[in-house]
Amino acid sequence: MMMAVDVPVAVDTVVVSAARLPTSPADAAFSIVTLDPLALQTNSRVDDVIKTSPGASLFRRGSSAGANPTTQGVSLRSIAPSGAGRALVTLDGVPQNDPFGNWVIWTSLTPEALQGASVVRGAGAGAYGAGALTGVVALDEKPSSSESQIASMGILLFDTPALEAALARPVVDLAADVLSPLLEAGIPVHAHRFDGYWEDVGTLHSYYRANMDLLRPEPSLQLDDPAWPILSRDEERPPVRILPGARLEESLAANGCRVAGHIRRSILFPGVIVEEGAEVVDSVLMQDVHVEAGARIERAIVDKLARVGRGALVGGGGGEAVEPTLVGKYAVTPAGARVGAGAVLGIGAGADDFKGAEVPAGERVRDRLEKATP
Repeated sequence: MMMAVDVPVAVDTVVVSAARLPTSPADAAFSIVTLDPLALQTNSRVDDVIKTSPGASLFRRGSSAGANPTTQGVSLRSIAPSGAGRALVTLDGVPQNDPFGNWVIWTSLTPEALQGASVVRGAGAGAYGAGALTGVVALDEKPSSSESQIASMGILLFDTPALEAALARPVVDLAADVLSPLLEAGIPVHAHRFDGYWEDVGTLHSYYRANMDLLRPEPSLQLDDPAWPILSRDEERPPVRILPGARLEESLAANGCRVAGHIRRSILFPGVIVEEGAEVVDSVLMQDVHVEAGARIERAIVDKLARVGRGALVGGGGGEAVEPTLVGKYAVTPAGARVGAGAVLGIGAGADDFKGAEVPAGERVRDRLEKATP
C-alpha cells in the first residue's frame, strides 16, 4: 500500500502591522514628574525625596524612621492628606500600600535599592485603580545585576565660594537644592573615576565576601601594604596570645586575642577568645566573642560580645547559595546547642530561644533587646 505525503509549501514572510490607537482623554489628563536620581543616592529615606515633588504631601507626626506605619500616608495634589493616604505607591508595578489602611511602610523601601522614581499626577484613579485616587508614586528597583562597572561613592568636593553661595538659600536636600542648581547655573562639575579598592558591603553576603577576600594570598585590599598604610583607630590591647596546641591557618587575628583552638580561613577582631579544642572555620568573629572548649563555628558572622557554649555547633556548610549564619550581639549559644546553616540568632538571644537545643537551618530568632546588656 502506498500513502500520499503532503509536501510543505514555502511561503513568503508576512508582516502584519496596525496603527497605534490615539491617546485617550483619560491618559492625556495625567502628568509624570521624574524624581532626581541623585536625590535617591544622597537621601536615607524615600519619602523625603518624594515630598520634594510639587503637590506631594506626607501625613505624619514624626520621621518615618520611627513613626508608626499607620501615620505614614502619602497624597498628591493636596487632596485629603491623612494617615490612610490617597495615592498608590508601587515598586516595579507591585502595590506597596497596606491593603487595609493604604498606609506605606517607608522603612522597607530603601533609596539605595532604587534606580528611579516618578510621580504620576492625575485627576482621579484612571487606569491605576481605586487606590490611586490622587495619583501614583512609581518606584523602580535596581536590577540584581548590571553590565555597568561604575557606581557613585557619594564623596563630594566643593569649591568653597560656590558651596557658600548654594547654602545661602534654604537647603533641604543636597541633590535637589545644591547640586542641581549648580548644574543649571553652568558651574563646572566633574566626576573622578576611582580605580582603587572599593566594595559595596550593604548586604550580609557582600560583607562576608569582602572579609573573606582579605584572606586570599593576593587580596584586593592589602592591609599590610607599607606604601599605603590604613590610618584608623587601633584599640589599645595586648598582643595576640597563641597558647600551646593552637593552630592558625590563612587567618587574621587582631590585638587582644587569645587562641588555644584551631582557626582556619577566619578573621578574629580584638579580644576574641577561642578555648582549647574549639574550631573556627570560614568565619568572622567580632570584638570580645568567646568560643568555649569543643565548640565549632563554620561559615558564620558572630557579633560583639557573643558567647558560644562548650561543644556547641554554629553554622555549617551550604556553600555560596546559603547566607552565612548570623549570631547577634550579646547572644549566648548554650553548651551543646546547634545553630543551623543560614540561621539568625538575634541580639541578646539565649537558652530560652532554643527549642530542643537547636535553631534549625534558615530560621530566625528575634532580638531580645531587653537582654542586650554587657
